[in-house]
Amino acid sequence: MAEAARDVNGKMAAGMPVRLEYDREKVDSGGRRLVYLFLFLPDGGMMNAVLIRRGFTHVMSIRPNLRYRDLLVDCQRKAIG
Repeated sequence: MAEAARDVNGKMAAGMPVRLEYDREKVDSGGRRLVYLFLFLPDGGMMNAVLIRRGFTHVMSIRPNLRYRDLLVDCQRKAIG
């Protein structure tokens, strides 16, 4: 699902103003940037939450990066239904 999530993310964010928000760490052990991506979307401003609600990804919390964990877990619970 990673490729599908990347494609949806790219299509929804293309040409839109975005805001990146970091948690306590900016990169993971694999060198990937760890960000919360915010857009102006009708179904929620945080792209991370949108991808979870639509079933493209799931919550993976790694300490100390837990700022939006509760919100994202709630989105996941609702998506599972």
